[in-house]
Amino acid sequence: MVDDEKNRDRLISVFERLENIVSEFATVEKLTSGFYVTDLKPYKLKDILDEAIDLTFANKDNIKFDIENLELIADFRLFSIAIKNLIDNGIKYSTDKQINIICNKEKIIFENRGSKLQHDLKYYLEPYTKEGTKSEGFGLGLYIVDFILKIHNYKLSYTHEDDKSKFIIDIINF
Repeated sequence: MVDDEKNRDRLISVFERLENIVSEFATVEKLTSGFYVTDLKPYKLKDILDEAIDLTFANKDNIKFDIENLELIADFRLFSIAIKNLIDNGIKYSTDKQINIICNKEKIIFENRGSKLQHDLKYYLEPYTKEGTKSEGFGLGLYIVDFILKIHNYKLSYTHEDDKSKFIIDIINF
């Protein structure tokens, strides 16, 4: 119905993003209510990362990664959502809109330039909490990440040094 190709493409992108967000909320609702059955299988982290990047709709030039050829036991859809949320936050709260993802056999690190969190990480793992009042979003991103990581027996931690924030997924099962 829209004649201008640029506007049509923009609308398609907005509706695709909206559809992904609604789907993510539905998945989280199924998880929290106990109706989602996890499908844990071995996957290459690179494949999960590629899916997560596609889900972000972010400019791929803003995302750098250096990962080992690592395989994880994961629910592909859920772990992709967790990674997507960490990428989204990393870009949103960085001063240069860049995120660097570093991985080894023990950790996946999401690093960006920016200010230190105002509160302890535990504060942000609660639903509807976010950094500042002007921040967009619902304040569910890290809550969802933490919930998904717990299902996988992984742990999220946070450090800030040298003007860099680092969200770290410890992928050694606890």
